[in-house]
Amino acid sequence: MIPDPDEIKEWFQLAEKDLLSAQILLNHEPPIIETSCFHCQQAIEKALKAFLVWKGQSFEKIHDIGYLLNLCKNYGLNPDFINKDKAETITSYAAEIRYPLARLEVTINGFGYCK
Repeated sequence: MIPDPDEIKEWFQLAEKDLLSAQILLNHEPPIIETSCFHCQQAIEKALKAFLVWKGQSFEKIHDIGYLLNLCKNYGLNPDFINKDKAETITSYAAEIRYPLARLEVTINGFGYCK
C-alpha cells in the first residue's frame, strides 16, 4: 500500500486540533480536565495512526493506544515510548473518563498534564 501524503497530513492536522482543544480546556477557569484528557488521547491516537498510514500499515478502527503502539513497534518506534500501564490509562480517556461514575480521577500537576 502506497502512503497517501494527504491522508497523513490530515491525521496530523486533526491531532493538532485536538491538542489545541485540550490546551483551551485546561486554560479555562475552572479547567475542564476530563474533556481535555479526552482530546489528549485523541491527539495521541491520531498521531500514531498518521505514522501507521505513512508506513502503509492498516489498522482497526479502534481507540486502543496499546494496540496502535504495538503496530508502530514493527516500524522502529521505540518500544519504551509509552509503557503498557500508561497506554491503558491514556486509552481510558477515550470514553470511560467522560461518563458518570468514572473510576478514574484526574488532576492537573504543576505542568498542566492529566495524570
